[in-house]
Amino acid sequence: MPAYAGAVLAPPRKLMADELATVKLFNDNTASVVYITNLATRKDAFTLDVMQVPQGTGSGFIWERRATWSPTSTSSGAPPTSEVFAIGNPFGLDHTLTTGVISGLPA
Repeated sequence: MPAYAGAVLAPPRKLMADELATVKLFNDNTASVVYITNLATRKDAFTLDVMQVPQGTGSGFIWERRATWSPTSTSSGAPPTSEVFAIGNPFGLDHTLTTGVISGLPA
């Protein structure tokens, strides 16, 4: 007998206003987020083959038709307990949304 036999399924609940706002933020801005890799050309010591080696990666965003790389973000102007969102491509994964709360600022 399957584990779900006899389970009562409730209809999905409607999203609350803040959840809808998060979904809208993600949908409106995801297309602007890119994954950036900087490559360097190196020669293999044994075969002397030329290859490209990643030197750095990160997420960036398209702003006014040019790519801008933002390796870190700051919370200037946002007080502790403010809700923050990050849309990116960590490790080349496609469009992730991370939410958090600013817990404190440097002294």
